[in-house]
Amino acid sequence: MYTVGKKVVHPMHGAGVIEEIVSRNEKEGPKTFYLIRFSVGSLTLLLPCDSCDAVGLRQTMTPEEAEEMLSSLDEAPVEYEHNWSQRYKENMARIRSGDMRQVAVVIRTLRRRDKKKNLSTGERKMLSSAKKIVISELALVLDRDYDEIEHIIDTILV
Repeated sequence: MYTVGKKVVHPMHGAGVIEEIVSRNEKEGPKTFYLIRFSVGSLTLLLPCDSCDAVGLRQTMTPEEAEEMLSSLDEAPVEYEHNWSQRYKENMARIRSGDMRQVAVVIRTLRRRDKKKNLSTGERKMLSSAKKIVISELALVLDRDYDEIEHIIDTILV
């Protein structure tokens, strides 16, 4: 059970803060939700408390873990798969895992692939989404500006 003010990460939306715990009467009876405001954009999400594990909601990493991840981002392994659909499935599974190190692999792999040959529209969108997820958590945990973290990542992955 999370508390109001807790920083959390949703695997597909990035980092945010639990603003409120809301109780509602549903058809099945009373149900409790977390109202999460994400740090990037104006997205809010009402997530059932009993669905957190299934969705993959987790606490943010510590500032020390964030600094370590940022400094080792260029060391993330690069995965290559020649079949586009297989590559897309593997990268999507990494993003959905919620593990920032796996999402970093997606970013690094797609950035390297983009340098060799242009990414497809789907892969370009996936790269943007993966970066948003990682940057939102790093910015929230390190209390830094989104653009600053994005610049650091872009510099590291030249």
